[in-house]
Amino acid sequence: MHQFPLPFLLLMSVTLAVSVKNQVYTDLKEVNLAILGGTAGATSVWSNREDHNVDKAFVVDPKIGWCSENMRNGPTQTIWKQFKQPVKLFKITFQGRRDVNLDEPTRFDIIGSNNEDCSQDNWVTLATDDSGDEMSIQDKKTIRIPAGMTRYFTCYGIRVRDVRVRSNSDKFACISHIKFYMDS
Repeated sequence: MHQFPLPFLLLMSVTLAVSVKNQVYTDLKEVNLAILGGTAGATSVWSNREDHNVDKAFVVDPKIGWCSENMRNGPTQTIWKQFKQPVKLFKITFQGRRDVNLDEPTRFDIIGSNNEDCSQDNWVTLATDDSGDEMSIQDKKTIRIPAGMTRYFTCYGIRVRDVRVRSNSDKFACISHIKFYMDS
């Protein structure tokens, strides 16, 4: 049996710990929502218009996607997907509106829950973007869930805390083309 000096073993254990903590998931596959099933939900929908319906955020080529009620004087807005079975996601991507450069999230959280109805009370924050970065029409946000935060949830969502403000001070949260990725 080979004997390694203690400093070498300590260095190896630190290196392994850093490698696991900073693990990059490269072999991810997009979740097929048609196969996994489930339902979409949101805290609000703007004017109950069909073209802003919550389901529009999860289709490939919507013109606008989901839009919330005006959040100028109100709380955060959340959109989520509740799966029939728990899934373990590693990455989420989405776009803002695809018709104009307005209403996209600038500060948001990726959240998960196992609550039966995905109620607002039991969300766990998995990742946060406080950058305040605005998106162009074709930009896509990619959020990787840190390795230490990945676990099985039945509900995954995006909690929008701030958006690009319109010139009249209105603030609507609009999201389209949400995709979820899991380990393959």
